[in-house]
Amino acid sequence: MYGITYQKELDFIEKTLGDYEKEILENFPNLEHKILSCWYSGKLHHARELIRDIDAISLILADQPEKIDWNKNPQTFSIPTNTVLGRLKEKFAPGVIKGYREKFDESTGNIEVKWEPIEELNKIKSEALIAIPSTLASYSQDIGLILGIPSDKPAEIIYEMKNKEKITFKYQTEYLDDHRARTKAEGKNLINDNPVSLKKISKSVGIDENTIIRIMELLFEHHDDGKLSEKWQTQAKNYLQKIGQKFDPTRALAHLQSEEKENEKTEKVYLPPHSAPGAIYLRKNNNFVKKFKDITENLPDEKKRALICAFLMAILSHHTGHPQFEKKEEPLRINSLEIEPSHYSDLKNFIENCRNEDITVMLLYFYMVRYLRLADQKATEKIGG
Repeated sequence: MYGITYQKELDFIEKTLGDYEKEILENFPNLEHKILSCWYSGKLHHARELIRDIDAISLILADQPEKIDWNKNPQTFSIPTNTVLGRLKEKFAPGVIKGYREKFDESTGNIEVKWEPIEELNKIKSEALIAIPSTLASYSQDIGLILGIPSDKPAEIIYEMKNKEKITFKYQTEYLDDHRARTKAEGKNLINDNPVSLKKISKSVGIDENTIIRIMELLFEHHDDGKLSEKWQTQAKNYLQKIGQKFDPTRALAHLQSEEKENEKTEKVYLPPHSAPGAIYLRKNNNFVKKFKDITENLPDEKKRALICAFLMAILSHHTGHPQFEKKEEPLRINSLEIEPSHYSDLKNFIENCRNEDITVMLLYFYMVRYLRLADQKATEKIGG
């Protein structure tokens, strides 16, 4: 544990917020001060080692990204969004930066890769990976990536050497019940390490600490329930069979280890979205609804509504800075529940209505999603190389 200044805590909080969340703060003038008051504890709690860098952009230096050989491990960089926007603002021109696209063909099982020009600099915020040309950046062996300073020669794609020592973070194959247990354990540790924050959020929203802790445990346990869809599990298990990896077919999967091959084309897998389906599933799952009601039975109705709204919002945005309402609202089955396209709009309307009713919803959301992201990252990150 290390003592830190209030300004450093503000800097840390800034890094945990996505663009959607920053827009929310602009619409609630008093919300940011209340959030900071609830979160600030004067201690770092190793947060910088744990945080998922949700507000960062992955980029690669390449004049012709279409020619990238992905089998050679091209070097990509993860840079804070504000840094990229600030460094490239003066030299940006429409179309010079390209965004990575993957299109999955269900009939063939192949993934088609495309690079599309980006017309507005602000649009790069929503990109999974961007290619920056040598007119906007350069690379030095001594310094590394230099944004905003053109190179005097064409960008040469940097490939990682197989025998070079490096530390990378990647998922290992993990079963859902194991992931639930790990996330719950890490989340409880985080909450226990931040008792001041818990007391402050409890006082601010008028909900007792024990109820908040029990609801948080539910969140840690059920945040990935959307991965229980038949389609997600089928495609995940088919992939593991295809690459010859052994697994227990009777257990639900949560994460897949990437396949690595020296001289063959690496297999890729498309997995359906899970955040919105998971939130819809929980709203309609009788066992979960009963758990939630049992925990909140002594609370006024408005507090119950605030809790479930914040809970669902946290699930929707635990991987990104904004709720993931899927563009393709495909029907899915999770256990015996059929998730239909209309369920997505119902959920979206519920969220948009209740989040504007009371500042309590947003205070709870920011508390919940912060700890969920940290616990999820701590539970899933594996060191390999």
